[in-house]
Amino acid sequence: MQTMSGRGTTWPLMIEPASPLLRILDAVASSRPVILELSDAPVDTISSNEIAEPKVYPNPVNDVLHIAFEGDIQSIRLMSIDGIQMKVSEESVKDKQMDIHHLTAGMYFLWIQSADQWYPVKFNKL
Repeated sequence: MQTMSGRGTTWPLMIEPASPLLRILDAVASSRPVILELSDAPVDTISSNEIAEPKVYPNPVNDVLHIAFEGDIQSIRLMSIDGIQMKVSEESVKDKQMDIHHLTAGMYFLWIQSADQWYPVKFNKL
């Protein structure tokens, strides 16, 4: 019998011949099969911009905030925790860093736009 494992649990699999159905028996929870319908359709590929979310460092930060992100940054928006927009950059950010020494201490959100998608990143200013 084939099995499938995940999150520390192993389930017995029953694959029905000539059928796109796969039954996973969860003997621990209820012994009722979970039925998944499998498809031969191709799976969409994930672009490199969708693989990793942007990160900032150091966090908390004093003066210069660095952005670690594989994608191209089209725009950034800096907002306070109250939702007040502090700074907008419509041009590309090539060096992936931002001088924030002028900000008062507190929590902020950096919104990063890449490939027409926005990513929020929270950080603390000391």
